[in-house]
Amino acid sequence: MCCHPLFILSCLGRETHTRSNTTVFRDWKAVSFCRGRRYYCPTKEYWQRLGKRDDSYSDKHCFLSTSTFRLNTTTSNRILCKCTMQSTSRRFFHWWVMQYSKPWFPFLLVITAAGILFLSALALYQDYWIYKPSKEWRGNPEDFGLSFYDNVCLKTKDGVAIHGWFIKQHEDYQNVPTLIYFHGTDKNHSFRLVKAFGYYINLRCNILLMTYRGFGPQSPPGRRPSESGLYWDAKAMMEYLSSRSDLRRCFFVYGESLGGALAIYIAEKFQDYLDGLIVENTFTSLADMMTSVFPMIGIPMKWLVRNKWPSLKRIRNIRIPILFLSGLRDGFVPPKMMRTLYEEAKASSMKKLVCFQHGTHHRTWILDGYYEAWREFLDSIIHTKTTITTNHRVVPQKQEEEQQS
Repeated sequence: MCCHPLFILSCLGRETHTRSNTTVFRDWKAVSFCRGRRYYCPTKEYWQRLGKRDDSYSDKHCFLSTSTFRLNTTTSNRILCKCTMQSTSRRFFHWWVMQYSKPWFPFLLVITAAGILFLSALALYQDYWIYKPSKEWRGNPEDFGLSFYDNVCLKTKDGVAIHGWFIKQHEDYQNVPTLIYFHGTDKNHSFRLVKAFGYYINLRCNILLMTYRGFGPQSPPGRRPSESGLYWDAKAMMEYLSSRSDLRRCFFVYGESLGGALAIYIAEKFQDYLDGLIVENTFTSLADMMTSVFPMIGIPMKWLVRNKWPSLKRIRNIRIPILFLSGLRDGFVPPKMMRTLYEEAKASSMKKLVCFQHGTHHRTWILDGYYEAWREFLDSIIHTKTTITTNHRVVPQKQEEEQQS
């Protein structure tokens, strides 16, 4: 005796009779094979002879299945079974089990199971794949020739402490621009001191360089980075600069890679307090990045990605000047995403895209012309701002003199 589920598709039969609640089928044709076993089933004519409706066997209404059956070992081509009618809501399940007898079914089952496991892992552990913090420490600003700075410890509105430095110019730091530096998704802020030194020397500006929650050895344990968490961290940095009365009100926000998405978020929220935005090798959205990395499963990935980072949507609302720095040999973020951001920034009062032929994702800043693009962009904004401020100051004085005369 053996037992196995059977789901009916079609068959031929000749003779039947009923014994209690068990139906006996004789000389019936086998409809499927599985592991050397032969299975049988009744026909549409059989159910018509029992008084069933003609449409009860239709695909539009229901499927006929056997919940249990036994193969009679004494007589070939005979089975004992109890028949039940299944609703259309289980038709897919019926089809799935029928494929169990097909030779390619085990491969399909393995591929399907692997896909489900992969998508489940993506949904549950995507924060670990996107954010790659490190407790390793590269050093302090004085180790890189930046000895004039303030240690900064901020507490976000959700109660998380973040640490960093406010690096000041030695001469007249109150009258120079201030750059807010949002670093990328890996390591921590101490690994950006070499790059910050270049900005400090070539641009002659103050630099606010801080890490995010979960990054660096000073981060409290148990705090993992997330999109919403990084938003709170960036808002705390902006509130810190706004609270300092000793600084010139000339603030620029800069972000690289994932930090570029964070810089775009801050520029949209605080553009009335910022003078310019600079982004380097960043993406249109994290969902687009997932589609680029995994093109075969891009559509379900877009629904499962919890960290959205919709930079393309936000950059359409930014009115302040924007500088785009793109490395054309970036193997991580497709350079076409930077061009898309540039083209969609239509509300910006001034925008500029500078491409570096040999620039990679992490090594665009060492190429010739990099700091020149920065200086040209900053000087044009500062000059325009100074001219507007001067005009606003001169015009009232002339009007007062005319009134007095």
